[in-house]
Amino acid sequence: AYGIKRLIKQLNISPDQLLFIGDRLREGGNDYPVRVLGVRWLEVTQWQDTARYVQDLVTNALPPLRALFANPKLPLQRMEITARGT
Repeated sequence: AYGIKRLIKQLNISPDQLLFIGDRLREGGNDYPVRVLGVRWLEVTQWQDTARYVQDLVTNALPPLRALFANPKLPLQRMEITARGT
């Protein structure tokens, strides 16, 4: 959470303007403190899920995602993805 706090401060943004991708977001996991900060998050099961999600995000989802983050009242707290075949 230290790095995320620094990023928020450096960019002068609110926590809900970030999207964190991690594999240990449940209580007791090393990524859990990010949830407590109020950062939007996506839970994955392995690093390959992260790579696929970011690739999809860059190629397909940037306009809709911008719309979601423009309206922080829309719920985007927990999404899980599973690995797809390559």
